[in-house]
Amino acid sequence: MLFRSRVSIFLLVLIVVVCGIPCIFALQENQWQPVVAIGIVVLFVFIMLLDTRYIIAGNNLYIKIFFIPAAPTMDLTKLMLINKTRSMLSAPACSLDRILLSFSDGSMVIISPRHQKEFIEEILKINPNVQVNPDLLAD
Repeated sequence: MLFRSRVSIFLLVLIVVVCGIPCIFALQENQWQPVVAIGIVVLFVFIMLLDTRYIIAGNNLYIKIFFIPAAPTMDLTKLMLINKTRSMLSAPACSLDRILLSFSDGSMVIISPRHQKEFIEEILKINPNVQVNPDLLAD
């Protein structure tokens, strides 16, 4: 089952502002090279933001950004806890509305599926023993 990442408008605006300011200064100096370089980077970042997805297949969770695996395959039978987080840690999550998945081997991953409730319900079909923050299942 495929779940796309939620994309925060705040993050998109932040990228445009942070990258747009140097472009304005470069254009005032008639410098096109920095504008083209920044434009290529922003395009690549936008593609990655808009194509981050979480795939549940069998008992595993796969995280892909564009065509690149963003994390090792995760065995959902070893998942212990799903909790809300606002952590700003680098993660394959394109929104600040994030969830933290904690596994029995001590590994963790922060993600932001667009349809969190459905995502969690799908996980619970595979591993009904996962502890879930009740706020995440509320309507």
